[in-house]
Amino acid sequence: MRVGDDALLGTPGLGFRQFLEILDGGRISIGAMAVGLGQAAFEAALRYSNERQQFGQPISNFQAVQFMLADMAMKLDAARLLVYQSAWLKDQKKPFTKEAAMAKLFASEVARIAATKPSRCTAASATSPKPTSSATTATSASPR
Repeated sequence: MRVGDDALLGTPGLGFRQFLEILDGGRISIGAMAVGLGQAAFEAALRYSNERQQFGQPISNFQAVQFMLADMAMKLDAARLLVYQSAWLKDQKKPFTKEAAMAKLFASEVARIAATKPSRCTAASATSPKPTSSATTATSASPR
């Protein structure tokens, strides 16, 4: 099937380059979506840490939980800034391929961590079975 010249999108011979530019823009969008996902997961973990009681107090009072939440907040801010930087470069018509790739990669990794790490840290004590005496002995004897 032949398509007329009036239906041509872009400049002849530059289709692959245009395709790559579209992918770069998509990386910014994916990075932004990942930041939003990570932010929602962080906010849910923060709410849960204030609601969940352990030893008569919210688990948000425990230093380990505070460190986890602070680390998540820091990484989310860094991911957000990478997305903003790549979007700004694109708006300024400057090269942004590397920045868009970094924003997408970092933001998606942070979103995965934000969505999975709190559940491992906060729910483990509530869902893990109590170790048997032989398991306790084996665990305490192992080097750390």
